[in-house]
Amino acid sequence: MLKAWELTARYPKRKLNYRIIIKLTNNYIDRGKYQDAIELYQKTLLNIDNIPEEYLSYLYYNYALCYYRLKVYSPKK
Repeated sequence: MLKAWELTARYPKRKLNYRIIIKLTNNYIDRGKYQDAIELYQKTLLNIDNIPEEYLSYLYYNYALCYYRLKVYSPKK
């Protein structure tokens, strides 16, 4: 999956690239590699203008989930 994501740089405007990123980061989340998933999300969200809305919801949800699992969030007041 990581190699597939690296190859997406050749075709940056393809909408299916984000499906690969979602699958790769889901794999990281399942394995408990939350920091790796966060780094990948940060790189992905740099091109927010090219990301279709249907994929943005998955990206933001899983991005927040990683921070939650790492307990890096502000406490409720």
